[in-house]
Amino acid sequence: STENLPRTSLRKSTKESLPYKRYVVTGDREVTTALTVFQDGRWELAKGSLYDVTHLPCRSAKYTPASGSGSCVPSAEDQKFFPVKPGAEMPRLSNPGCAKLDYAVLFVLGEEVVS
Repeated sequence: STENLPRTSLRKSTKESLPYKRYVVTGDREVTTALTVFQDGRWELAKGSLYDVTHLPCRSAKYTPASGSGSCVPSAEDQKFFPVKPGAEMPRLSNPGCAKLDYAVLFVLGEEVVS
């Protein structure tokens, strides 16, 4: 999700607001590239795929109640699925009322400065 990244740039010379922001990203493997995040939340990589810039040892997921109420916390039984192997999908919880959203983890090395 790009919801926490700023999605616009400011051109320093004209103070013009641009409808995108660029970041240098990597998964600390082979590919380092530019990630462009647009105002509407779309994104694109200059080269490679999301997998190429995902830091595979880091895994993250958000567990939420599918019905909108209650809580979704891994049970003692669910603990056997953690830690998750690098590159593997995060496990579903034994509670069938829990939805899961996987996140890719990547490193932001810098951001573009527009002059």
